[in-house]
Amino acid sequence: MEVNEEELKKTVRKEEELRRQEEVSRAAAAAEARRQEAEREERERRRQESELAAMRERHLRERVAHISQTAHGQKMLSNINEEFNFASPSSMEGDKMPWKHQDSTHLLNVVLCTIKWC
Repeated sequence: MEVNEEELKKTVRKEEELRRQEEVSRAAAAAEARRQEAEREERERRRQESELAAMRERHLRERVAHISQTAHGQKMLSNINEEFNFASPSSMEGDKMPWKHQDSTHLLNVVLCTIKWC
């Protein structure tokens, strides 16, 4: 009988240990799922911000291009380019831009408001 009781105790301990391991494993899996979800949400937020910034930049470039089609607009843009030593708006592409993205967006807004196209 003693052998059976000892074997029974060992079996119970093994089962308890297995349950603890399963609990730890489930908790780790849940934590990993939460981490992955947070990363996915962060990537989505950054993607949306990037798309919004690109849309704003494209819209401002379209407005400047439209302004540059008029004689008055060309004169104003020429004056601004001379004043700030910037390239023409049509040549402001990607890495060729002489200022940071936020500065360019702000400057284009200032230009458009200066010429009263806001």
